[in-house]
Amino acid sequence: MGFDLRLRRPCAVPRSWRTTVLLIAVALAVASCGFRPLYSGRTGGADGGELAQIRVQAIPDRVGQILYNHLLDRLNPRGQADVVKYTLDTQLRVQETKLALTQADVATRGNIETRAFFQLREIETQEIVFESSSRITNGYDIVQQQYAAQVAREAAVKRALREISDDMRFKLASFLTRNQP
Repeated sequence: MGFDLRLRRPCAVPRSWRTTVLLIAVALAVASCGFRPLYSGRTGGADGGELAQIRVQAIPDRVGQILYNHLLDRLNPRGQADVVKYTLDTQLRVQETKLALTQADVATRGNIETRAFFQLREIETQEIVFESSSRITNGYDIVQQQYAAQVAREAAVKRALREISDDMRFKLASFLTRNQP
């Protein structure tokens, strides 16, 4: 009156073999669709010197200087290229909003909204070849100690500027990769 409840494998092919075949099929499918990594390091790619051929124009005010330095680090980590093909013009706007008011109308939370509007201009023709914008909102706590609240605000602004520069680099690299000759 006993039943054999042992489950049998549905396929006689070993599991590791099936996994290998599946990985090879996925790799071939990705390669055949024209997929190319953005940061592949190939010559002519986004990391192959194209980003270094962008001259970052000065951005006004202290927050503009911080963004300018971040952009230099992200676009030209090895220094400016010998041949510069593009200039990057950026307008920056930082706006602060007080949130989470107490009954005494004292804010306990703040948001920093940072927007960057940028244009990539070809030097030879002065034509705008790409334009876009980036927007980041960062929050911070407003505490009763004035110095601590100021440090938290400045840290939120610096975080936002770092994120803006990363986003700008990604958008510029995507554009340059798509529009290679």
